[in-house]
Amino acid sequence: MDSDGNGSGQGKADRQPAQLLPPLTLGQMLPVKQAKVRELRTLPPARYTEATLLTQMKKHSLGTPATRADIIEKLLGTDTMTRSQNRLMPTGKGKQLVELVVNAISRWKFATEKRANSRNASRAM
Repeated sequence: MDSDGNGSGQGKADRQPAQLLPPLTLGQMLPVKQAKVRELRTLPPARYTEATLLTQMKKHSLGTPATRADIIEKLLGTDTMTRSQNRLMPTGKGKQLVELVVNAISRWKFATEKRANSRNASRAM
């Protein structure tokens, strides 16, 4: 509780008076104090090099040290990704594969959680 006893985490000195908006009507014109047009661009995520992909595979325990490079070569050989200027780029087939795998994992997780919840509910009875 605060010094004023309300438990809100703010003392009397910290609170600012509420500011009410003036009444507005539909279609009312309001003055614009300042407006700027800025042209901004977003960048795609940085692409992996073979070295950075090997590091990520190791970090996430994918493959063994002996098989990681072979996995990358198989992905390149099956048109799942391409090598462009030392960067690995997903192909349309690779993007589709990732989408399918993510969807399959999501369905699997949902089914697993549903089974666990139904087991827990039956135990509670």
